Order: sequence, then C-alpha cells, then structure tokens
Amino acid sequence: MATAEAERPSVIGQHISRKYDEALEDVRTSVLAMGGLVEEQITNALTALAELDSELGERVIRDDYKVNQLEVQIDEECTRVIALHQPAASDLRLVVAIIKTITDLERMGDEAEKIGRTAIRLSGNAPRRMRYAGVRNLGRHVRQMVRQALDAFARLDVEAAVAVAREIGAAQVVVTGTAADRERLALARALGADAAIDVEEEDPVARVRDLTGGEGADVVVDVSAGATEPLLQAVEMVRKGGTVVVAGLKTGNALDGFHTDRLIYKEVSMLGALSSDWADTAEAIAILKARWRELAALCTHAYPIGDAETAVRVLGREARDGPEPIHVHIDASAR
Repeated sequence: MATAEAERPSVIGQHISRKYDEALEDVRTSVLAMGGLVEEQITNALTALAELDSELGERVIRDDYKVNQLEVQIDEECTRVIALHQPAASDLRLVVAIIKTITDLERMGDEAEKIGRTAIRLSGNAPRRMRYAGVRNLGRHVRQMVRQALDAFARLDVEAAVAVAREIGAAQVVVTGTAADRERLALARALGADAAIDVEEEDPVARVRDLTGGEGADVVVDVSAGATEPLLQAVEMVRKGGTVVVAGLKTGNALDGFHTDRLIYKEVSMLGALSSDWADTAEAIAILKARWRELAALCTHAYPIGDAETAVRVLGREARDGPEPIHVHIDASAR
C-alpha cells in the first residue's frame, strides 16, 4: 500500500564508505529479525499458557537459544562497526541504541521462556477450563507494544531499505498478512515497510486509517490468492479517489458482501493486473540490480527444472522444504 504522506529524511545517511553503509544496514536488519523472533516467542508462550499446551511451551524453551544467539551476533557486529568505522553523531547514537535494544529484546525472550516453563508445569495440574482471559488481554497489549516499537525502529531508515514501492514514489508502505505470513511480514519490515499488520491480531482498515491520519491509502494492491476478504478491506482502506489494484486470482471464488456503491461514493478506480509490459519489466530488473543485496532474501528456494513439481508444491504451501516460501526460483539450465 502507498499513502500520500510527505517524505521523511533518512536517519542513516549515505556515507563515503559503501562498506560502512552496508554494515549499518546489516545490523539494523538483524535487529528487526531478532524483534520478529521475540514477538513470535511472546505469542507462542502466551498461547501455551492460555491453552495449557505443554508441547508449545517446550517449543518456546527450545527456540530461546535463537534469541540469545542473535543478541551475541548483533553485539559483535556493533563492536565491529565501532572499531572499524568509528561512527560519530547520529550513527554512534544509533549503534548505542541498538546495543540497548537487543539487551531488552533478549530479556523479553527470557521472560517468554519462563512463561513456557510455567505452561508446562501447569498443564498437568490446572483444570482445562481455566483459559486465563486476563493473560490473553495483557499479552495482546504486549504484542502490540512490541510490534509498534519494531515498526518505529524500521522507519529509522526509510530511504535506504524500502524496496520497490518506494522506488515508484510511495512515501509510506504498509503490508498485511495472516499469522501464516509471519516470516513474510518480518522480512517486509526488514526491507523497510513502515508497518506490517497481522490481520488476525488487529483491524487492518483501522490501522491504515490511523497511519494515514484518517485519509486512507492512495493505492491498495491485493495479491492474495483465493481469499476475497482482502479485496473488501482494500475498498475500505483506499482514500476517496484512490486506486485498488487486483493482482491475486480468486480461483473462481465469488465476492460476497461487496457493494459497488462504495466504489461510486468513494470514486475509487479498480484495476485488474495479470502481467506487466516490457517497460515495467525493465524497471523491475533495474531495481533488482540496484538493490540486489537487500532483495536477495526474497528468494527463499531454488530448484532445477527437473524438480519443478516440487517447486510449485512448496510455493503453494502443499509441501514444506525449509523456510516459509516467498519467491521460488526454477533454474531451467540445471538438471
């Protein structure tokens, strides 16, 4: 999504040393990845306690080492940046803030682990009818605070990290997804999205309106496959006179509850997009060349042409092979 918000200056500017810029960007990306992991740990820990799920509690305990490893890794990266590049002014303040941030994130991870252990201990004793409603509500507020803090940190460097949407003139970028898209949302945040919204946790329409001062988005792009609810949300998210681009096939699913009067009253343009022309393709290639280091994380899987069927099944989430699939590459030259 893109909104008509004025451009903001970048906190991490362009330096003479390209390696310096890359080092700062790598540290920032690592912090966002750690924050996303901690957010997931908090969610799983609270769910384990509320549902008295001992298996989920054990998973939280097992995954705590990942948070600790990231803290050590990021701390070493910050030390290296200070030693090699001797940052000053705003850069030094940023590095110091990151060191303090990862300490707090590691502590949150420890608390999530404690909750996981508590869930395991209670699972064999507490009656199943206890659902800890108060804990659920408190946990919802905690997750929202963590997410807002990470969103704020992601916006520290809008110009350096925002990918394609920013290239075409978007001043603010918002992405939405479900709990199954958690890894994609975390990556979007790492690439510079101003906000990453889990629609199962909060109302995406209300959040977009809040982010845009009640105006709504200039452009909403729906790429969800099969689901029709995002399209209904898109019409409500877009500002008056804005544009909704429908780029996700709904596989024949009808759009229930859609009132065309909303398009008229809001003067919304709705466009269907199946492919792109040569000019758009050339521009996309130019963006990939310019930002290959940032965008490489989007390619999560690569298969030879002989494994094309596996590639399609992985992309469709019919089969699991490593991380959550985002972009799956099929190499026609490999056998």
